[in-house]
Amino acid sequence: MSSSYSLYKELLPPSGIEHSVDARFVSPHVTNLIIARGNVLQIYDVVEEDLIGGVDGPDESQHEKGHLKSESAHTWNSPRPRKVAKLNLHAEFRLQGNVTSIGVVRTTTPVGLLGMDSLLLSFKDAKMSLIEFSTATQNIVTVSIHYYEREEFKKETQVEKFCPEIRVDPQNRCAILQFYSDRLAILPLKQDTTVQVMETDDAMSKHPFQPSFVVPFSAIEPKMRNVVDMVFLYGYLEPTLAILYEPVQTWGGRLAARRDTKRLIVISLDLDQKSYPVLFRVNHLPYNCFKLIAAPSPVGGVLTFCPNAIIHVDQTSVPGIACAVNSYYGREATFPPPPSLESVGQDFETKNPLYDPANVADYKHLGLSLEASEPFFLNPDTLLVVLRTGEMIMLDLKGGEGVGRGWKRRKGGVKKFTLTRLGLEAIMPSCGTRFGPIGASAGRLAMTASAVGRVGGQYQTKDGEATYGYFFIGSRVSNAMLVQFNEIHSEIIVEATPKAETESNGSIQDVDIDDDDIYGSSIRTVSASITPSVSTTTKVDDVKFTFRICDSLVCKGPIRDAAVGEPIVYSTHPFSTSPEHPTANLEIVTCTGEARSGALGVLQCSVRPQIISSFDLGVTDMWTLRCADSKDEARKRQGSAAMEVDRNPDSPEAKTDLGEEDTSRHKYMFLSDDTRTIVLQTGEEFSEVETGEFYRDGPTLTVGTVLAGRAIIQVYPRGVFVLDTDGQKIEDMPFGHEDRWIVSCSILDPYVMLLTNFGEVVLFTLDEETRTLRLHKELADSPVVSCCMYRDNSGRNAFPSIHEFLKETPVASSLSTTSRTPASTSSSPQCHQDQPPEDVVSSAPTLLAPPESRKRKRPEELVTAPSAKSLDAELYGSVAEDMDDIYGVEVDYSSSTDEDLRDADGMDLDGDASFNEADAHGSLDANGDAIPHLDGKRDRGDKNESPEDMPKPGERTWGVVSRQDGSLEIFLLPDFEQCFYVPRFDLLPSVVCDHSQAPDARGTHQAALKFEEIALLNLGRNEKCAFPYLMGRTVEADLVIYRSYVHLSTEDESAAPVTPGSALVPKMPGTSIAKVPRRLAVRFVRVSHDHIARSSTSRTAGQDIGVPPVNAVSSSVIATDPRHSQTTTATSPVQPNNSASTQRRTRKQHLKPFERIGHAGGLVYSGVFISGERPCWVMLANSGGNGPQFRLLNLEGDDYAVHPDPVSLLEPVLPVSGTNAIRVHPQLVDGPVAAFAPLNNVNVPNGFAYVNGEGLLRICQLPAHFNYDTEWPYCKAPFGKTVHKITYHHTTQTYAIATSTPTPFYLSQAQHAAAVAAGIIEQGDELPDQDQARKNFGVKDEDREKGMYLPEVGSYDVELVSPVTWESCDAIAFEQHEHVLALHALELESKQTASGRKLFLAIGTGVVRGEDLSARGRILIYDIIDVVPDMANPHANHRLKKLFINEEKSPVTAICNVGGYLLAAIGTKVIIHTFEDNESLTGVAFIDVNMYVNSVSSIKNLILVGDILKSIWFLGFQEEPPKLALLGKDYHMLDVYGTEFLVDDTSLSFVVGDGDGNVHVMTYAPYHIQSSSGQKLIRRGDFHTGQHVSKIIRLVRLSGSAKATPAAGKSASRPTKAAAKQQACLSATLEGGLSVLIPVSEKLYKRLYGLYSKMVNNLQHPAGLNPRGFRQVPLKARPATAATATPMTGPPGPRLVLDGDLLYQFTSLSLAQQRELAKGIGSAAEKIMDDLLEVNSGVEYF
Repeated sequence: MSSSYSLYKELLPPSGIEHSVDARFVSPHVTNLIIARGNVLQIYDVVEEDLIGGVDGPDESQHEKGHLKSESAHTWNSPRPRKVAKLNLHAEFRLQGNVTSIGVVRTTTPVGLLGMDSLLLSFKDAKMSLIEFSTATQNIVTVSIHYYEREEFKKETQVEKFCPEIRVDPQNRCAILQFYSDRLAILPLKQDTTVQVMETDDAMSKHPFQPSFVVPFSAIEPKMRNVVDMVFLYGYLEPTLAILYEPVQTWGGRLAARRDTKRLIVISLDLDQKSYPVLFRVNHLPYNCFKLIAAPSPVGGVLTFCPNAIIHVDQTSVPGIACAVNSYYGREATFPPPPSLESVGQDFETKNPLYDPANVADYKHLGLSLEASEPFFLNPDTLLVVLRTGEMIMLDLKGGEGVGRGWKRRKGGVKKFTLTRLGLEAIMPSCGTRFGPIGASAGRLAMTASAVGRVGGQYQTKDGEATYGYFFIGSRVSNAMLVQFNEIHSEIIVEATPKAETESNGSIQDVDIDDDDIYGSSIRTVSASITPSVSTTTKVDDVKFTFRICDSLVCKGPIRDAAVGEPIVYSTHPFSTSPEHPTANLEIVTCTGEARSGALGVLQCSVRPQIISSFDLGVTDMWTLRCADSKDEARKRQGSAAMEVDRNPDSPEAKTDLGEEDTSRHKYMFLSDDTRTIVLQTGEEFSEVETGEFYRDGPTLTVGTVLAGRAIIQVYPRGVFVLDTDGQKIEDMPFGHEDRWIVSCSILDPYVMLLTNFGEVVLFTLDEETRTLRLHKELADSPVVSCCMYRDNSGRNAFPSIHEFLKETPVASSLSTTSRTPASTSSSPQCHQDQPPEDVVSSAPTLLAPPESRKRKRPEELVTAPSAKSLDAELYGSVAEDMDDIYGVEVDYSSSTDEDLRDADGMDLDGDASFNEADAHGSLDANGDAIPHLDGKRDRGDKNESPEDMPKPGERTWGVVSRQDGSLEIFLLPDFEQCFYVPRFDLLPSVVCDHSQAPDARGTHQAALKFEEIALLNLGRNEKCAFPYLMGRTVEADLVIYRSYVHLSTEDESAAPVTPGSALVPKMPGTSIAKVPRRLAVRFVRVSHDHIARSSTSRTAGQDIGVPPVNAVSSSVIATDPRHSQTTTATSPVQPNNSASTQRRTRKQHLKPFERIGHAGGLVYSGVFISGERPCWVMLANSGGNGPQFRLLNLEGDDYAVHPDPVSLLEPVLPVSGTNAIRVHPQLVDGPVAAFAPLNNVNVPNGFAYVNGEGLLRICQLPAHFNYDTEWPYCKAPFGKTVHKITYHHTTQTYAIATSTPTPFYLSQAQHAAAVAAGIIEQGDELPDQDQARKNFGVKDEDREKGMYLPEVGSYDVELVSPVTWESCDAIAFEQHEHVLALHALELESKQTASGRKLFLAIGTGVVRGEDLSARGRILIYDIIDVVPDMANPHANHRLKKLFINEEKSPVTAICNVGGYLLAAIGTKVIIHTFEDNESLTGVAFIDVNMYVNSVSSIKNLILVGDILKSIWFLGFQEEPPKLALLGKDYHMLDVYGTEFLVDDTSLSFVVGDGDGNVHVMTYAPYHIQSSSGQKLIRRGDFHTGQHVSKIIRLVRLSGSAKATPAAGKSASRPTKAAAKQQACLSATLEGGLSVLIPVSEKLYKRLYGLYSKMVNNLQHPAGLNPRGFRQVPLKARPATAATATPMTGPPGPRLVLDGDLLYQFTSLSLAQQRELAKGIGSAAEKIMDDLLEVNSGVEYF
């Protein structure tokens, strides 16, 4: 028996949104949306942008492009706000645990005092982490960890894991955590900042919270159990908590004996005395209540949601006021009372006042269901509810007379409800949040900070004042929505004549029923008493609401089923393939969504260009140019204003009408190889330019335009050509001499920057009048490896100087940049035990220095200290003490003023920039040795030019150079004034900050790695959202990306604490702040990505496509120069210019920027293409196309609760926009790419061209239907119904899918169909009269009231889908109540083919008519045949042909192929069939199995059977004589979701995904001592994924990817052993993720496991979580005896399965950390990178 080693790696993170909150998390001036997708925490900036058209709205042409055509023109002329919000992805973090709930708190730390929120995250089983955001490092910082997983809290009998939930007091006084279903942990939060000064010097005085304590629910109320929900209430002096619980559980079948079992209790939490007095109780709430919502002030109270009604309860209205939405509400009250024996010991209520018509607003006729709905308060008394179906209803909580409405509400209480169906449908919600405060009790800290950065606001209209805001709807099954609502207020004069109430029972009746008064059509008058009819004239507030979808987030889940198929080829030019670069041209098609959001999702990891044409030219580099002629210049001058509008990225015309201007089209294409340059003109056709005077006699290095496109610069190794737009030479400037030439160049109007082979940078300026080059300055003090130029054209100052930063930033904001996070200086949060009476574990951040080393101020000193000018003096009076206590540094603000801060020589460095980012300061050399502090100064860095003399931000040109010693510098051109300096940028730190003190003389050390090319450019959704990105490509072809952000670096004088991870943190003195105000106040943070661009053979072969070997490049770029203080080796001799070796000594341009590549009507993309062995796109989506819109519902009837004109509620459609996040997508389908260039001409609008490794020039476009603004390129083909199953028919290249649409379920029809199927009656006959037997069944179908909605079941179809159009070609409709349970394309024995087998479509169904009727099933065999398609639909050239149908007495739940036989799981049997002569199925062997088989898979004659409850069985099939035999099975209880085989050469394992999100690896080991001669399967590995695996697909690992590289010390020419045959398992999850399980060798496993252990212990993990604990499979119950337990060795965590998600973080670590980790396991960083690349490249199927 061989051990099974494997690696689990997540290919696609979960996409279903589980939780969402709004907060000011990253800045006090920005509103953030924080969402949790499983273990992924995403932070979005909610950015408001100007709306084109203002309050008058967009023009009519934009509306015509939307989803809704205007039927009434006045609808779109309604007033609307001037701004709309968009979601920009700010940061994303992978957590080592699934987030179960999120709470937002405002603490008293410096971060909280400056207006930033903190987050409380809860995790299974009972963990809670307090995190904050560090603006210095752009990372989250763990403040404390609260761990309650103690043995005294756990239940021995508890089997299912409970999801802990967090609730936060609205005034931030405390937070609670419910865990283990019966415990409540209370975390008091500090409110007064002076408290921590007055207290003694203990550990807890430094933290923003008091010690937590645990309260069992039984201590609050003895009968409290089965807690359903909790919520804090508004408007109370003490934290007040409402708890909904059920002391005695019941269900629908026991309502006659137990009903109204829910109870509500409201308690006040005395945090000082740790007491919880009860304020009031409400008993006998409906048994199905599931949610509590606190009503904001001044309304107050709590709303209780149940599927049939909404109940409002407060202290003055017990038992409450209800709004019934269907006729089931109160139905249980009509049941007769139970026998006396049933009611013994129970508080049975015979008449519940909640069902009294006097307390109920009757909307039962609507027949709605509130189950799984999501409510949003639009204002204090208007509630918007999104139902499970996506329908939106409005609920108005009306008070008494004269209390006001909406934001003018003056008194609390609810007297009645008014409900309106809006007729709009959104999405199926899973969570939601409303941005901004909605009541008057938001708390002091929150109210202080809410004045700045709030989204939404007010605007004036001709009718009155209007308010607009936003809410977010998250979903697990559909794309999430950001919705803007407009609330328009006006006053109308009405004459009301109240009518007398005629009902004697006092029920609420609508007397003057008309349209809802929320929308101003009329006013509804409701009276409950007899009043004389008096006509009055009053002014009534009229409120109208409109809605608009501003943005959406893509959701790829849930993936119910998936299939792997071949993508459609849209071109006659195939992609190139080679054994050296194996790829599989496959795609994944998933069944996603539900109901109307159901769709097929197409996933492709690699970008697959749509090839339009291809030419064999054999070039190695290419460029395209846009040029302007005199005609274009005249038009540009005349229409400058119109052009400015077109350049605006918010303009809809600029987003949709692409390529209309001639100036945006490329005029020339330059093609270069080693010996020549070809110039083509790109017009209607590509034609070579023969008349111009372009340089053609050798290779070209770079081509660009200057002087606004009026001049062309062509650079070649020995000079520079200046030409006009017609190709006529203006100047030929030779450069260098025999041993000096140009190796690379950067062109930015009007500068030309050249890099020579001696490492010199020469800057030329092009004179605008003479159009000639003149030498401006030369940088030759130290060798430069690569360089580039950058100019910020975004209109904002992305690179501000220190003077500008201090001038534009208020004092409070300046302080916030240096003290944003209280625990950012801590190396890692350390758990410690509070010692309350309950002995509860709590935790706190680590301090920077020991308490005795910190100076403490007296309280009286703090009283006299002046506060920051822009903040509340009382609120921020103790900022200095907070900084002293938490950061361990002394900060004195007693005499600080604005001028002092602006002219300061130094400021304290943020601790968070030193604790984990000390590697950013570069204190290790290439060998990992310490280097001295760089305290010298450079002459050009000490210039004291006036800050006012700097050019304007849009006119500044920056030069970026990477030097041979590994440093990075940014200069202000043209004088090369140093403004930013990083000494050891070659170590790739995670955060890069400025070092103002440069060494006087540079060292002679070599850089750890060299950047072959760098580029700095702006990328963003539009100009306002653009950020500078620094990209670099190393000589090993690694891609490094940094994003810049504005931050003022300061000096850190404190010492970092010693932690387990400090071994990876380089030690060096703190860096000094820049004393020159012209230096840049920016930093760079590294952007992690999953793409490994290097090739595993690059270190041995050294040959990149179109690139000289690494040694040749490095030796020829920097040569010996007597002007340098040090020399470098130059192994290549100097050769003449016309020699081919000159090209070997020049630099090839791999980073090719592009703009607006895409299609009209959709998203367009900008970014950088990286060519090479493993090319990739770095792209960012711009705006374009039409966004989503609400679906209009056809609500029948003239109902007073239905809005009369839903179209009037809609705003015009907005263009769709990206998330403003860069995406890295590989392009591996066509092999290596030698050159790339964007191309925009008449025939290829907004396309591109590239040259592959075979020298083929491809003219391409991006596929229009794919969205590249996701982790993988994604395409969603909507079907409008739920898609359950999918299979790929490779013979016809079509997909067969099983879909369902919801239909009402009638019990009488089901019983009739069952009787017909059983042969009791004939079709058309009626059932015998059974009224006497059916009288207790409930309501008959014919007696059902209007508001009694029916349950729904699926009506199934099997459809044949063409992947060309993703439309249905043919369909099979199944009978009512027949469900498709299995759908597979199987190869069965057939005499129609030469091979003896043919691909058929097999369908297994089950007829389910109710729990009291037996289920039956069928097996259907179909063939897919070719037909002549219709002219209107030429792609529908296939049809389904029925071959055989077999009736079964049990449902057919699973189907697979076993050696040409058909295996079917029918009920509790597994039967092997033969398909004889394509006419009949004949069973040949069977075996009895367990309860319900939901998964079967086979390999050869071995079968794996998975049961929904009883784990797996391993079977073997014998053909002669036919026999099914049980080989072994797993005797543990396991909820199997999917099964498959894992093949590692001759080793066979079984992969099982269960219902708890675990993956198990088992083996059949008959010689194992614990296997009982093979009867028991041995568990060889297990791994907790955090997601529910729904489908497992086995794929053969690519053969050429696992070529071993020669080991150290061995000859490269020796033959290496080929990799073993392996097959990987691809898994799809219900959360919308993809993962892969890859078998690995034992040697690779041991090496990576050592690395895994080092990374677990030495790296800081977000939220303080432990990767081992997350990946360890939790046990539901302890084993009975040691003999039955599976032996476990080693530390806790995943067994024999490597955590690939953690291991692949190695690629994003700094070089110092990589080497330290590799050294700890006795390996090298390069070897580990090759191992990771080997594992990753073996599964690059897509």
